[in-house]
Amino acid sequence: MNSLINPRIYIGFLLLVSIVAQSQPEIQKQLPSSDEFWVINGPKVQKINEQGVILTDYHSHSLGVPTNIDTSDPFRVMIFYHQPQTLVILNSDGLAIGEPVSFTDLALGEVTLACRSSRGGAWLFHRESNELLLTNPQFTRIVQRTLIKTRYSPNCLKEANGLIYLGINNNSIQQLDSYGAKLNEFNILYDEYFMVDANFLWIIHNGLVEKRAIHDPFKIFGFFRCSCNTYPLIIKGEPKCLDGNKLITCEKITATGR
Repeated sequence: MNSLINPRIYIGFLLLVSIVAQSQPEIQKQLPSSDEFWVINGPKVQKINEQGVILTDYHSHSLGVPTNIDTSDPFRVMIFYHQPQTLVILNSDGLAIGEPVSFTDLALGEVTLACRSSRGGAWLFHRESNELLLTNPQFTRIVQRTLIKTRYSPNCLKEANGLIYLGINNNSIQQLDSYGAKLNEFNILYDEYFMVDANFLWIIHNGLVEKRAIHDPFKIFGFFRCSCNTYPLIIKGEPKCLDGNKLITCEKITATGR
């Protein structure tokens, strides 16, 4: 059996390795930067850097003003429009991927909340049946329905760290596992909106941002006052807000929030 390596094949292999090695930096450059953030600014969804410079924006005249945005997958940013019952998926350059997803086509009735699921697809809250619905990754059918036992209307839905956070009527936050099973319910007041990152639950209440422990939401680490009219972003553990085209760091105030 001939054990010699064909010189032409060997040289071709070395050239291929060299080309692949040289191309790696270019591939890395295409990855979204950790210093880039997405915000809703009026009717637009904008990607900005840490200095508040607008890098790209998306605006649909036909869909109107976005209800919320989910950036947990930076390559497939999900925008929910409540009024037209529509989802739009953007790539990291702010360009729409495929056609908008119409919940009307799924014959669901009214969906009031939407966020991305770590299991693929999206979580939707269906107002008429009081159910948390899970779509398949293509958003073409419902693969799971979970009844939410509450007399009041949920108004905020997030998934982070493999857990779902469902805000109930500004008075409590239900914590569910990634399959929709209820784990806890925290009686915490909030003003229609809260945020979740890797370590903290950020509550907006009485004009302030409250920094709470993710595993013990009743433990408060600080209060912040934001001077903008938009919801804040959490950037490197600090709340900041977009004032026009400028990012402003929210002011940290006393531990009691006064």
